[in-house]
Amino acid sequence: MSGHAVMQKSIMGRLPKRSSGGPGGFVLGDWRHSTGRWGESKLQTYLNADSSNLGPVTVDTRTWDADFQHTVEWRRGHNLVAGGGFRVNRISTSPSKILAFSPAKATYTVANIFVQEDWEIAPDRFTLSVGGKLERYSYAGAAFQPTARAAWTPTNRQTYWAAAS
Repeated sequence: MSGHAVMQKSIMGRLPKRSSGGPGGFVLGDWRHSTGRWGESKLQTYLNADSSNLGPVTVDTRTWDADFQHTVEWRRGHNLVAGGGFRVNRISTSPSKILAFSPAKATYTVANIFVQEDWEIAPDRFTLSVGGKLERYSYAGAAFQPTARAAWTPTNRQTYWAAAS
């Protein structure tokens, strides 16, 4: 499919009926773009709002999340995956006579970038993945998270895997 572009877009949303009686809902957007030879890009964004009455305290949360990744087969049996993400969480509590949180409102963020290579050592049977992610938390600073994974599929109905992070 050299030179041919394929795009896929979707938006999904729902307002669930909550047992706590509080309002809530989410919207999820997904976009994919494939150019064949140059790989595939994916962007997903998510917005969630929730309000819960937990007896002595009411908690309102708002979360916005966006993730992007691009995958390219740079050599036969070798896929390189790279991307990043960003999340904002806002939490607000309403105090009661017996319980209060300090601070009553907080916003924290998480941002990350990652790269990973997937090697298909034996087609449809054995795959090895090695990569790492650099993540920055607004409340704890930055951290590097290396990872290595192996998956063995002896039959179409069985897969064994191991991971170290």
